[in-house]
Amino acid sequence: MAKKVNIADIKLSQKLGSGTGGVVHKATFQDEEIAVKVFDTQHPTNKKNAEREIIHLSHISHENVIKIFGTAKDGDKEYLLMEYLKDGSVHDLLYGSNQWEYTVEQAVRWAFQGAKGLAYLHSLDRPVVHRDIKPQNMLLDNMFEKLKICDFGLATDMSNNQSDMRGTVRYMAPEAIRYTKYTDKCDVYSFGIVLWEIMARKVPYSHLENADQAFSIMEAIVQGDRPDMNEVRPDCPQGIKQLIKCCVDEDPEKRPSMKEIEVYLDKCVATFAYYNLINQSFFKLENACKLA
Repeated sequence: MAKKVNIADIKLSQKLGSGTGGVVHKATFQDEEIAVKVFDTQHPTNKKNAEREIIHLSHISHENVIKIFGTAKDGDKEYLLMEYLKDGSVHDLLYGSNQWEYTVEQAVRWAFQGAKGLAYLHSLDRPVVHRDIKPQNMLLDNMFEKLKICDFGLATDMSNNQSDMRGTVRYMAPEAIRYTKYTDKCDVYSFGIVLWEIMARKVPYSHLENADQAFSIMEAIVQGDRPDMNEVRPDCPQGIKQLIKCCVDEDPEKRPSMKEIEVYLDKCVATFAYYNLINQSFFKLENACKLA
């Protein structure tokens, strides 16, 4: 389990954002900058989210998953101490005020790191399904080169694949919406939507703006509506487009595993190191997807 620390040793400062069931602050601990997620455990749901996140992160160690340093308690508030990644989230980069430009090569490197983190979670002795993969939960550091997955408040081990509906609607797999059934292939679906978003720099289903947007998006997903591949950047390799299509397949069994995705994207990253993108045909997708 995560070690217990003295609340007096934590100095909270600016609010960085909100995660599942808690508010994230920048803080100082033992003269180091860290991030602290504060849960108000008076609410039973927040208490459960805090317990879930602490338990999962206490047993996880991977270069592409957020690292925790410990926990603290102050009355009804639970504090989760995590590493601070100074470059913000992928969502911040995509839509923030600076509007950083990035290459397709950089986008593929981010995707590769996200795939590595998820493949690791799915390969544990008690495999973990994240259930809320989205750009807000992918943090960047080291001049935007390092990516780590965060916010495990909705995560569950794969033996518990039935629950109430969890996650963020626009990234949810159709089977999660229909049957509230979660497997590792739900994370694969979410990853595919995120990969499309990075390649398009557009919020998925943003065209469905109405009074009941969440319902409209759920209905669209269940009916087979997927983000338009014509909206991705023109230099997006054909193999990456094909990978996205495989990840968001209606049939979970036809989606690749995160390990297969990791292996494929590793090859793409290696290829970028030796060739430039004048000819994109070398990104042909071979065994990364289980096609009908």
